[in-house]
Amino acid sequence: MPDSPRRIWATSTIRGRRFRVGVLDWPADRPARTAICVHGFLGNGAEYVPLAEGLARRGWRVLCPDLPGHGVSDHLPDAEDYGGTVYRSVLLSTIAASGAAAVDLVGSSMGAALAMRIAASHPQKIRRLILNDGGAYAPRAALERVLSLVPATTVFDSREAADAALRRYRQDCDPLPPDDWRALADAGIEENGGAWRLRYDPRLVGKLAAASEQDQAQWQRWDAVACPVLLVRGERSEMLSQALASTMIARKPGTQIVTVRGCGHRPWLRSPSQVRAITAWLAGDPKSA
Repeated sequence: MPDSPRRIWATSTIRGRRFRVGVLDWPADRPARTAICVHGFLGNGAEYVPLAEGLARRGWRVLCPDLPGHGVSDHLPDAEDYGGTVYRSVLLSTIAASGAAAVDLVGSSMGAALAMRIAASHPQKIRRLILNDGGAYAPRAALERVLSLVPATTVFDSREAADAALRRYRQDCDPLPPDDWRALADAGIEENGGAWRLRYDPRLVGKLAAASEQDQAQWQRWDAVACPVLLVRGERSEMLSQALASTMIARKPGTQIVTVRGCGHRPWLRSPSQVRAITAWLAGDPKSA
């Protein structure tokens, strides 16, 4: 299996206008399984590289899309189209393009809420589901915390300033070795005309600001999820507290949970121990969580 992915492009249309979605693809001639990994707010698919490599070495095909407005994917003409229908359409198209009858679906934060909705509405398409610090309920206070860390601008005079802004935004995540952080920053920052830009559409922030005005609940969708589920949460997470996770498990017995120590919102899922645990659970090892 290749350790490096290929970049593929998908094209979609909204209101008669076409836009491109970039996808990192670890192909396999005869994949044992197919996994699709969905990033969180202001993130990108490259965040999943270590996990994707671990799965690819065990025979999975892995697809990691950049949602519209994120990473290398196109920005949408109308900011109101971010989220909702468009994101679901992109994810369903990615599942269909994989050619798999059913996929393993991994989502982080915003991506977890999206993944849960797909699993609830298209149960035949999802084999196993991992929700990383998000899903059935997003407390207003936790959304406000994320909003408070969003950089005030996406354009900087130096790489160092852009890196510092990205570090501040992701300060609640579990710590990473310097080389690992550098790889993430390379995927999240680009040079453009002598300036350095964070790779997301700044208009996305308005969508989060609107969402953070109240709690976001999706309990009916959580109750409709039929496949096995693994919850991953940061030990200090306000988004998926232990109490909230316990409520989700009580409503869906059999749901398993992994807690990442020393982490707030949104574990990276990049450390060797996290990759091993997730890969083992997706493979069906009952002792893995």
